[in-house]
Amino acid sequence: MREDILEIFTLALTAVQPGNLVGRWIKREGDRIMLGDRIFLRSELRHLYVIAMGKAAAAMGDMLEQVLGDAISEGIVITKEGYGLPMEYMTVLETGHPVPDERGIKAGEMVMQILHHTNEQDLVLVLLSGGSSALVADVVPGVSLEELQKLSSLMLKSGADIREINTVRKHISRLKGGQLARLAYPATVVCLALSDVIGDPQEVIASGPTVPDSTTFEDAWQILEKYRLTQLISQGILEWIALGRRGDVPETPKPGDIIFERNQFNIIGNNKMALLAAAEAAKGKGYTVFIEDVSMHGEARERAVQLAIQLEQYRGPKPACILLGGETTVTVKGNGRGGRNQEFALAVLAYWKATGKEPLNVPVILSAATDGTDGPVDAAGALVDGRLLHWVYEQHEEPQKYLDNNDSYGFFSKTNAQLFTGPTYTNVMDMVIVLIH
Repeated sequence: MREDILEIFTLALTAVQPGNLVGRWIKREGDRIMLGDRIFLRSELRHLYVIAMGKAAAAMGDMLEQVLGDAISEGIVITKEGYGLPMEYMTVLETGHPVPDERGIKAGEMVMQILHHTNEQDLVLVLLSGGSSALVADVVPGVSLEELQKLSSLMLKSGADIREINTVRKHISRLKGGQLARLAYPATVVCLALSDVIGDPQEVIASGPTVPDSTTFEDAWQILEKYRLTQLISQGILEWIALGRRGDVPETPKPGDIIFERNQFNIIGNNKMALLAAAEAAKGKGYTVFIEDVSMHGEARERAVQLAIQLEQYRGPKPACILLGGETTVTVKGNGRGGRNQEFALAVLAYWKATGKEPLNVPVILSAATDGTDGPVDAAGALVDGRLLHWVYEQHEEPQKYLDNNDSYGFFSKTNAQLFTGPTYTNVMDMVIVLIH
């Protein structure tokens, strides 16, 4: 069953490979460029600019170059370190994630330089995927990179969800929250996006650089207060948000703004697409399949225990495959290493140990990030099963001790249960796959 679960996960990743998805949306026939249901004549465009951002940016950009080739006037591909691919017509930059760095600041400046030259005869094609908010960094007046880095680290450990984190990010940025579209105006902006957010909200994916933003400086302030961060972040950030709350600096552009009149946003891949592919793969192996949740969220360890209890009550047909997708959060209180998927898997294992489960009676559970990196570490996730539970009993290991220290990576590095995929070149949140025998 371990082999089955790994193959099901691999086939799910294949279904959301961005190169294939981009190839379905973009075609070129001579002078005609087709983007979904829109047709542009290259001869009528002054420039075709490409801005690709995120963990899937290189794979998206690679396919775009294959389709459009020399129709591209200028382009930039900004992705995570180790996720780059060689390009012929576009510049590739690898930058810091999940905490922004100097390379991300340079990337943000290069994006703004491209947009500085646009007019109404230009087309700006934006290829968007998760991770962009950190990978493409920029700072507002009075705020330094170091201050932005501290804020990012604090928010990532606070337990805030991606909507809340991105609301704050949008209000200390010149590109996020529709501001890329503001800079590009009056050019036409077409965005193709891989969603890494539950429900696929346009304004949350990669902090919504090309779409209207409904959040405000006041919202950003309330989030900082909610997680008790106002006493921990810099005076520069606090002063900038205060200026925004008073109306002394412009808000992010809102619905109805003229800058969005000619723009288009298309979601070309998401978590549900990966789950459906996993379901087909599991059915092909003889499993009865249930897609239990496509919007999994909340604290990773709490959601894991909920799942473990639900599985104890399962009385359906066997063998069965249960699928969940979404993105949990982790409130970091310890000083260990790990990510939400390994924390999820470790919480299941700790629950099994605490309740004295028999190794032969537990399912196989894989929790993994589709982008190949579980938070700040190199593992995509982890797999727990009866074999691992037997090892825990035999070695007198205490999973709860590692969980209390948020050290899921430290625990799983002692086992063969970690999942290492390397760069997957895609990003559609996380998947939990359960096989019941």
